[in-house]
Amino acid sequence: MVSETPSAADIVVGPISGDEIRTAYPLILHVAPGVALDTWLRFAQRYVPPRPGRREGVLVARRLVRPYPCGLVLWQYETSLSGGPVLLAHEFVALDTIDPAPVLGALAAALDRLAGEMGCAAVRSHVHDNSGEVQSELMAAGHKLEGSVLWKRLGTAPPPARVTTVRPSQPVSPGSRPRRGGGGEAQ
Repeated sequence: MVSETPSAADIVVGPISGDEIRTAYPLILHVAPGVALDTWLRFAQRYVPPRPGRREGVLVARRLVRPYPCGLVLWQYETSLSGGPVLLAHEFVALDTIDPAPVLGALAAALDRLAGEMGCAAVRSHVHDNSGEVQSELMAAGHKLEGSVLWKRLGTAPPPARVTTVRPSQPVSPGSRPRRGGGGEAQ
């Protein structure tokens, strides 16, 4: 028995729907392992339903023969100082048991169409270090290396410093201290 080679024609790419948010979560875990389900649900829900004029979103790829997502990319419109309007794509992922290459190709083609519809001069794709296949497929679709993206995780901000005020019961002259127990209390 000879099996057909999968092609991009077997793949549909479109904005994420409310029904796809939960089923896309395993894809998100592949590119952002620490993201909790409730965090993803809140994030993705902002993009449902898709609205005309939106400047950011989530594209999902699925094969015609299967109802669940097999690829995903987040995108946003930005204005570049040197290149004018640009479509920024990030968090590329394709998890497909048949072949992820056509899924990535379909996502790249959908980004090109979206960029054209939005009047963008370019598509800029941020690819994680461990995504060699994503980088290869994007380069096959005409993307070129532009530079490096550096990233630094910042810890939680320290709590604000506690402000200590002194409220004396009697006026305090410059250079003097309020007396303890004499109505002056630190708060």
